[in-house]
Amino acid sequence: MARVYNSGLEEWHNASANVPFQAHSHHTHLPYAPTIAGHSEVNTTTDFNEEMKKEIEYKVAALIWKICPGILYLFGTVGNVLILKCLRSLRLGPATMHIYLKALAISDLLALYSGLLRHWLIWLVETDIRDFHQVVCRFHTFLVYVAQYVSTWLLVMMTLERTCSACFPYRVNTFCTKRRAWMIILTIVVTHCIFNAHFLFLLSLEGRGSGGPVGETNIRSNVSERTTLNSSVTTSYSSRIYSTCDGSSEQYYYFLHDILPLIETCTLSLVPFILVMLGNITIVCKTYISLRTAVELNVASNHSTKRRRRRASTMTVMLLLISALFLVTSASTCVYNTWERSTTAMQMNKDPKGAAQIELAWACVNIIMYCNNTFNFYLYCLSGKKFRSEIKRQLSRRRTESHSNVMSGFSLQPQARYRQSQDLRNGQTDVSGLGNGHQNSYQAKKTMSVRHKAGSGTNQSNAYL
Repeated sequence: MARVYNSGLEEWHNASANVPFQAHSHHTHLPYAPTIAGHSEVNTTTDFNEEMKKEIEYKVAALIWKICPGILYLFGTVGNVLILKCLRSLRLGPATMHIYLKALAISDLLALYSGLLRHWLIWLVETDIRDFHQVVCRFHTFLVYVAQYVSTWLLVMMTLERTCSACFPYRVNTFCTKRRAWMIILTIVVTHCIFNAHFLFLLSLEGRGSGGPVGETNIRSNVSERTTLNSSVTTSYSSRIYSTCDGSSEQYYYFLHDILPLIETCTLSLVPFILVMLGNITIVCKTYISLRTAVELNVASNHSTKRRRRRASTMTVMLLLISALFLVTSASTCVYNTWERSTTAMQMNKDPKGAAQIELAWACVNIIMYCNNTFNFYLYCLSGKKFRSEIKRQLSRRRTESHSNVMSGFSLQPQARYRQSQDLRNGQTDVSGLGNGHQNSYQAKKTMSVRHKAGSGTNQSNAYL
């Protein structure tokens, strides 16, 4: 297939017999110029779609998309919320690391509820939220990319700080301060907001006419199309309208489908992977050398020094586990993005069986990628005894408070009934003595007036007792 640009329009010379359908690969090119599709091409696309849906790989991919996001939401929401709650009263390491961990939990929640939620809705109810309005199309894409970038680079900065702590233990407090941590987080957020601001201005939601596009079509389950990271490009297909959250110009369309995936691979997977890997290797080597030196010198430490060392080792183990999870998830993304551009993947995409296999691979890669935003809390629990103790304390305190509230409610009921009965009894006594009170009222008033006249200023209030 050849693609020729002529007078700002793409003229596609499509050998439909050879390439009847490209199964929703997000790097597959869609014709940008609005064109009325022929019925034969739509029928060919429909037949290819139906054949692909019959494959076992496609059915497995559909099950993954319908079941796994719910599990990730449950564990991710509970875990990240508990991280934010426990770090308020727990000290596991330097204060700067607590700042990074809180920011990481927030960005992970944002990534789950912006990116993964959209995929889940597409497969459950066949609805893409980006098709609601052009503002949603632009802002949601922007939000997904910023959340993923911030989450990734926060982890990189955490690794680099622990690396500096391992290499320069006596100077780390000089350049790793709370103020600098906040400045780094703010810089990461602002940088990636600017870096991804093009989504806010250059994406558009527009109709493509009836019957769907001509040429290579990208219709997955008649619902959506994906891109490398989080489906930044969306296509919705029906018998009447073909709308897409896509580039508003030919040049920007080319950037989204050909340039941006390469940038994503480098900035979201490859470069962070290398930095985290080198940082972890350095941390492990420095820690091993430090422990061996301490054993050889038989260094005696006081209680405070041992406590600081134990706290630092807990944070190091925790960070190594988080980094290992990131390496696994980012490695799968790197491999997939590289493989999808290969000739083998393009040949597989021409066959319904191969297209279904690509769909299954894409589902697995996405779920693995979002595991990086889900399971950090459980790695904290595995690596730190103090963190586990704090979780137990928080949960036991919550149970104790709820139990005490219930028991106090039960204990107050007999007291309330006793007071009510006493009040009723006193009220009856007052009623029975009402007649005698009337008889003696004149004498009582006379006595009180005499006391009032005889009393001094300090005793004046006693007349009302």
